[in-house]
Amino acid sequence: MSVVVRFAPSPTGRLHLGGVRTALFNWLFGRQARDVDGTGGTVLLRIEDTDAARSDEVFAEDIIDVLRWLGLDWDGPVIRQSERQAIYREHLARLEREGKVYRCTCPAAQLEKAREKARAAGRHWRYPRTCRDRAPDAAADAPHVLRLRVPDADAPAMMDRIVGRINVGGPDLDDFVLTRSDGSPLYNFCCVVDDHLLGVTHVIRGADHVDNTRKQALLYDTLGFERPETAHLPLVSGLSKRLGSDSVASFRDRGFLPEAVLNYVARLGWSHGDQEVFDVPELLRVFRLEDVGHSSARVNEDKLLWLNEQHIHQADGRRLAELMRPWIGPVPDGLEGRIAPAAEVYRSRCKTLIQLAEEVRVCLVPDDALDLGHPDASRLLRAELRPILARLADALELVTPFERHRVKQAMWEILAAAGSGFRQIAPTCRLALTGRPEGPRVLDLMVVLGAASAAARLRRAAEERGR
Repeated sequence: MSVVVRFAPSPTGRLHLGGVRTALFNWLFGRQARDVDGTGGTVLLRIEDTDAARSDEVFAEDIIDVLRWLGLDWDGPVIRQSERQAIYREHLARLEREGKVYRCTCPAAQLEKAREKARAAGRHWRYPRTCRDRAPDAAADAPHVLRLRVPDADAPAMMDRIVGRINVGGPDLDDFVLTRSDGSPLYNFCCVVDDHLLGVTHVIRGADHVDNTRKQALLYDTLGFERPETAHLPLVSGLSKRLGSDSVASFRDRGFLPEAVLNYVARLGWSHGDQEVFDVPELLRVFRLEDVGHSSARVNEDKLLWLNEQHIHQADGRRLAELMRPWIGPVPDGLEGRIAPAAEVYRSRCKTLIQLAEEVRVCLVPDDALDLGHPDASRLLRAELRPILARLADALELVTPFERHRVKQAMWEILAAAGSGFRQIAPTCRLALTGRPEGPRVLDLMVVLGAASAAARLRRAAEERGR
């Protein structure tokens, strides 16, 4: 059987961590089913925007934009339920002709009052089927909704791949509503029709949809459609506005890598031994729905930041340069090529792309504009050390080609002649090269800056009067 999955968010808010986890697990499951020729597994993106009052195109675009940023692609065009209304009405009309739904004219306010009264008394309320046995034409011209004739007998249960047995039907289930009073179809009906017509074989979504699954299974049976397999993911708790969890786009704005976000949401309820850090190709190899747990997963902002740090440490400099470009600011002509190597030099010191951009920026300022006003400048640029900086500057200009081992050799020769140890001069060199006495290895900084720039910065510091 060819696997078809779908991620089907409602555009009623920005995409959050729980939604991204659902998207990721669907994507992994669908892409794992692909054959070597790229066929056999299909991932669909469906925007469930039938609730016109709550849906917003801004949120729909946010969902699409975030998925693209994360690298979670899909097959075919984006499917929008608002553009498929005629299809839903056709299937509703068939059910009405077959007597499987009926028109209900009960005022919504009256039903809600009865429901509240039962709730206050601690009783379960069920629609009393007031309109179920009316003649079909009794409500022909009256405002009405369509209700499903739910069978009195239990329907066959479903076996979910994560939560196990899900009972379908039962005495607690209403003759539930399929349309609004204006005739527009509701979520459960649209979802079933679309999943069937689009050939969806596996529905992977949050455990908060179990009740919807009970209703949708009845709709599959009523419509004569084959039920898909289901997998209900444990809920995600601990979302907070301080963390920005209500908007995954905020992670991008705060300097998180997309692969770190994916790594983090993959570990919300799923595990592979004790391993914590995964890249996407590895997730594709080892992910299994059977390894998803039953307990709810809780957001931990320290873990998210730690994972982001790990992915920054492992990332290629060119990728880091691309991702942190929004925070770099204007780059002087000819210095664009420094960003990637500088990122590799500084990445082990940073937890976010914003921090990394701040560190890298010191390599991009004009040599004569570098701020040497550090509080330790008077100590590190004292008179006996400045001549060593000047001799290092002269030596660097003669290193050809300007490679790390050659730079190292030139430095050792100058230091040996001056009778100075490298540890004693290193903070002074860093201050001269970056304006700070702490930071990456001096040799690495020199190679990033290049001979001319490194020499110019050392010479300028040598001429600086300690403050």
